[in-house]
Amino acid sequence: MPPTTIRSQRLQRSGYRYDTSHNGSAVPWPSAIGLPATAISPAIRHGIVEVPVTLIHDQAGSLRHFQICALSIDEMRAALDHAAANSHAAVTIVSHGFELATRCGTQVNRVHRSRFDWLCAMLAERRSTMPTTHFADRPLLRFGQNDVPLGPDWLRTGRRQVEQLWSNLVEEKRSQSMATVLNVVRFDQRLHRVF
Repeated sequence: MPPTTIRSQRLQRSGYRYDTSHNGSAVPWPSAIGLPATAISPAIRHGIVEVPVTLIHDQAGSLRHFQICALSIDEMRAALDHAAANSHAAVTIVSHGFELATRCGTQVNRVHRSRFDWLCAMLAERRSTMPTTHFADRPLLRFGQNDVPLGPDWLRTGRRQVEQLWSNLVEEKRSQSMATVLNVVRFDQRLHRVF
């Protein structure tokens, strides 16, 4: 039996109905479920509803996944506008709680926080045309569509790269400086206890 079938059977036995493991920007691994890299439409695979992570082309031949730390506000807006204009079956946004913090975890990453705040406000504003849902709600999805990722735009990509350079050089350094200060203070406090 192919590994993807075994995996789907395990998901079903565990009570899962939906899976978002397919991320075309990372094909073939770790997804390894046999969908094309550019597949972004929901599909039923071995009894499980696969809802691929939404992608954009950030350059010709290069895919980027819809994640707050991966796309700029311009890219998120363009991807959502593209999905609405083309009646996409779904837009799957992935996120991790830690991505709103700097890498050392001592402060909020202001670039990512502003993206998150914008995304929440925009989705609230478009609630009637782009309703949000959770898999626990068992949403009804349209199958059999061949939705296509947003095409590349060098200006959007360039603005994100500048924004991410700022995030890495300024936000992360600011956070590391704070972590260093905190460690120096803790070390100083330990020294005072010794003497």
